[in-house]
Amino acid sequence: WSLTKDDLLSCYLTPYFQKVYRYSHDGIVYIDAFAGEGKFEDGQDGSPLIALSKFQSIALKQTAKNPVQFILAEANDVARGKLGASFCKARGNSRYIKEPIILADHAEALNQAESICVCGSRKPPTVFYYVDPFGVKDLRLDLLLRSSNPNHTEVLLNFSSIGFLRDACAALRSEEHT
Repeated sequence: WSLTKDDLLSCYLTPYFQKVYRYSHDGIVYIDAFAGEGKFEDGQDGSPLIALSKFQSIALKQTAKNPVQFILAEANDVARGKLGASFCKARGNSRYIKEPIILADHAEALNQAESICVCGSRKPPTVFYYVDPFGVKDLRLDLLLRSSNPNHTEVLLNFSSIGFLRDACAALRSEEHT
């Protein structure tokens, strides 16, 4: 299932970055609220590296290099360490792809995104949230609504997780009994 979700993300990001890149002179902030370790055990790229790769492929075709800030969240310490290593290796020494901000908490990552400015003191950046929650308790829509640039914010939200479906079914059953 994770590979299918990442295939969908991959298909989505190419046209997204093509669409927003030329208009994002104030930078792009990309938030992956549940990033994992960056690679699967079989060596395939996970969502953060897919996003980085898609951004790089679009940026290579452009003369102006708009900066991007990746904010990645992963709760597991070991996975977070692997994420940092794999992301920095894939990033290389690019100057327009900022050093990633890697945090332990998805809510902290969403909060961080609201105040980040990629190009110094200029206008707020274009913001993209990829949220793949483990369940309803991890779904913080209130944080998504506080984007620094609501007119230039996009959210790709994955509702297809077993935890989410289980919680939703439980909520529906409890409403029947009230």
